Amino acid sequence: MAEIYTNETPQEVKEAKGLHLLTQSTPNGQKVQIMLEELAAVYGSTWTTTLIDISTNEQKKDWYLRLNPNGRIPTIVDNTKERPFSVMETSAELLYLVKKFDKDGLFTFDDELEYSQMLQWLFFWHGSGAPYQGQLGFFSRAAEKVPMAIERFRNETLRVFGVLEIQLSGRYSDGPREYLAGAGKGKFVKAIIKNSRKLNGKQILAATAYYTPKEILSTVFEATGKSTHFASVTPEQYKSFLPEAIAEEMLENHLFVEKPGYYNGAELDESLSILEDKPTTWKDFVVKSGAFK
Repeated sequence: MAEIYTNETPQEVKEAKGLHLLTQSTPNGQKVQIMLEELAAVYGSTWTTTLIDISTNEQKKDWYLRLNPNGRIPTIVDNTKERPFSVMETSAELLYLVKKFDKDGLFTFDDELEYSQMLQWLFFWHGSGAPYQGQLGFFSRAAEKVPMAIERFRNETLRVFGVLEIQLSGRYSDGPREYLAGAGKGKFVKAIIKNSRKLNGKQILAATAYYTPKEILSTVFEATGKSTHFASVTPEQYKSFLPEAIAEEMLENHLFVEKPGYYNGAELDESLSILEDKPTTWKDFVVKSGAFK
């Protein structure tokens, strides 16, 4: 059996332990990165990262094509297997990560029909939304403009958005919804769609309340009986817990929450007043979430 790594394979890739991500910060690369971060937040899963400079066609070299014959990013390599196992195509990678790490089913569906619905929309975007948007971006930025190509891919992109709108608006179902798949309707989205003219141009802050770390932890104890502890770390300590490729960006995101604060500390009363249904509180979420069992 041919070896998955060669002499050309970068050392950090060959010597990686556990799950290794080869990527760049593009929309496709970010999808898998976000899933990894979400899984890490719940389960403490870890991974390492190698950044691929696609502007130099590094992803077209022989060492990379052994991992991903399509020569695209991102690629996952699972080194926990007897022989390193590579996964290509973002949708397949998302499903692989959920299967491997999501033991409580927080990022998928137990119901067979809801799971099928999730796959339908995942494949729809993979096969329609992402390619059309990519082509529109390419031809729009190209030095030599091809009006027919720009027009075609713009129209197809708008058509795809229209398909999403049909599903989210609930035009042919039980009413507006926040999610493409599953039973959730989305309380804020439902209210915005029903009051679209009145709310046109307004900013809706989709939050129930602002919570301090102390309030967050005390609610977990109140709802589950589990003791928790809040520890503050320095920026450098925080970055040391993350792959170098994303450490600075993640730190900046969290510092924004601290100052100027989430939604810049704006009042939530006006946004909450449009809701027909009771918003989900932090305590409601803790009680229902399998992450706190």
